[in-house]
Amino acid sequence: MTPQTSGRVETGQLPEWLGNHLLTQFGLYPSPKPLSRQDLKSLFVPLATPGVQHQAGLQNALLLLFFVLVLLERWLALTRNA
Repeated sequence: MTPQTSGRVETGQLPEWLGNHLLTQFGLYPSPKPLSRQDLKSLFVPLATPGVQHQAGLQNALLLLFFVLVLLERWLALTRNA
């Protein structure tokens, strides 16, 4: 480390110093005021959640697939090594 940053490393200020230099380098300046609730809500789009019945059917199908794969693996292991 250079003499300029060794003090920052010692005090734990190096990440903040690097971050500020990166922000300046790329022209990324923080907004002077926070977003209003309406502005913040406009950034997010609500998604429709799948129904309980659909989720239960998917879980059952995945569980059945898991059991079939385990049985297939066991059958292959027993027949190949016999």
